[in-house]
Amino acid sequence: MKENFHRKGNEIRINDLEKAQLPKVVALSRKELGDDYLYERDFLKCLNHDKQHFCKVATQEDGHVLGFVRTLLFDKKTVAEYLKLPENLLHEVMPGSNRIGILDSMAVNHDIKKMGLGRKMLGEAFGQLSLNQADAIVAMAWKDIHGITNAHKLLDEFGLKPAFEIKGYWNTFVGGDEGHHCPVCKVPPCECYGVLYSLVN
Repeated sequence: MKENFHRKGNEIRINDLEKAQLPKVVALSRKELGDDYLYERDFLKCLNHDKQHFCKVATQEDGHVLGFVRTLLFDKKTVAEYLKLPENLLHEVMPGSNRIGILDSMAVNHDIKKMGLGRKMLGEAFGQLSLNQADAIVAMAWKDIHGITNAHKLLDEFGLKPAFEIKGYWNTFVGGDEGHHCPVCKVPPCECYGVLYSLVN
């Protein structure tokens, strides 16, 4: 599926990730999400067409990458392992679901924020998960040390509601011993919260 809209007369396209876009997408991830949140190997999985890892990328006609959204689709046990959460906790939030889509990550270039691109990309992500028959959708949103939760308005608009939050969550999600190199906290370990949002179809 392809979605087009215009920014200052220049067409923007949202398509599946292409291998040639990897350096720019990884660079955008590092800038917006921190150096240790996603790596090239995470995006490479989205090129395998395995029906579990997906990535949509927004570009201008000249190939400039403006944003991306990455989604995953797993059973409940794998979702719990991936998100580093107790499986029984997920069962409480969505007891009858086992084909769960994860809105894993989204980043938009700073110079295009508040222009509707995030909403367009999230719509693409929902369409991808619906196409692959997800019976529930979750997202672990980032609530920073100042109490600001990223994308909470968008998640609420798409019907996802907060279920619980965990302080220091992002330190458990990255691989390093120091903790997450958070773009807000600066020096690890990160003190921000992870907030689980969920929607059951």
